[in-house]
Amino acid sequence: MRVEPSELTENQRCVVTLLQKSGPLSKGELAERGNMGWATVVKVVGQLSAAGIVERLGTAPGDPTKKGKRAYLYGLTRSTPLAVGIDVEYRTTTMVLTNLYGDILAQQTTATVEPTSDRAIREFLYGCIQGFLNTHSVGSGLCGIGIGVPGIGFPSRTQLDNLISMQELSRWLAARLRMNVQVRDNTKSYAVFEQWSNQTFAYEDFVFISIRTGIGSGIFHHGDLYLGTHGLSGEIGHIQTVPKRGVACRCGKSGCMETVVGQRNLYRSYCLRVLRDEARAEGSEQADQETLSQALCDLFSRARRGESAALRIVTEAAEHLGRCIAYTILVLDISNIIISGHFGPDGVLLEELLQAELARTLLRGASYSVRYVPFDPLGHVRGAALLVLKEYLIDLRSNHIDHNEDL
Repeated sequence: MRVEPSELTENQRCVVTLLQKSGPLSKGELAERGNMGWATVVKVVGQLSAAGIVERLGTAPGDPTKKGKRAYLYGLTRSTPLAVGIDVEYRTTTMVLTNLYGDILAQQTTATVEPTSDRAIREFLYGCIQGFLNTHSVGSGLCGIGIGVPGIGFPSRTQLDNLISMQELSRWLAARLRMNVQVRDNTKSYAVFEQWSNQTFAYEDFVFISIRTGIGSGIFHHGDLYLGTHGLSGEIGHIQTVPKRGVACRCGKSGCMETVVGQRNLYRSYCLRVLRDEARAEGSEQADQETLSQALCDLFSRARRGESAALRIVTEAAEHLGRCIAYTILVLDISNIIISGHFGPDGVLLEELLQAELARTLLRGASYSVRYVPFDPLGHVRGAALLVLKEYLIDLRSNHIDHNEDL
């Protein structure tokens, strides 16, 4: 019996979320953690089992101090619901088939088409999806497709044009494929991944900042992703931080923050100022992600060891980034900031440098928290899938849940 997420009650989504975050649980544990009555849990587990979303996995470990039968454990099935997640970068497009646990059941990477028009993008993605679904058996558990795309230059330089293109792409693919299709920019996709998959991240209000070729942010308020009036929130990378003689940006302006802090600019600075290799620096636009990641990990490792050239590069980047973060904190009154990049574990140096910049820029006594978390290698594509799968989940911190609702 196929159940659409819109048909699930809040108690059903509460049980799904508890199992997604905690793994196998007994009915008693579900009742306690979800603040639900025993009868409610029994009914909900039965309904979700009939829908193929929950299954009985065995019994809990025995307790020698207690008598009686051991409790049954329940968990999410690995085959329902499923989603295809797609991360479109300027050079490569990655697709995965995954479930609520984040298991990668199938994966495929292909070269991204040159985004010359909306039609070229639509046909490219439709062909990729059809080929992927024909190659991999997905069964009846597929609930939809989530896609993360670049916010600028895909194909237009203007945010509004690209937003309209995303909306049209979503509608066009949904009609052709006859299923739920959600399209967001890459950064918002990864922010959704952080919200639902980072077990240690407990903030309800936070700003996630992604540093890749572009720099963007996802803003969460009361647990919900804030999109803005026109769906264009979060383009922090296009705040102009070098107003005079800045490097040209792909958005059409110059001196945007991403032209200073974006990973290709950091890579170029690393080649010129640390390695003193002009030929390698000239090839920065052609470098693949593995090359970029290895170089940036080395840059931050050298900077953390105190090598002067590397430390200057990272400090300059932190100063530009820190000012933009300070503006964000002052305007939004959201003080929890999480930053991710391909900088390896030594990227934690950013926390220290940003703290110093924020202390100089923010109002005295301002409260804030800055954390660096290295990118999950598949976080963007898992986040794209969660654009669809999150409809089965609920924020457990919400106080509007009626755990005694009539099922």
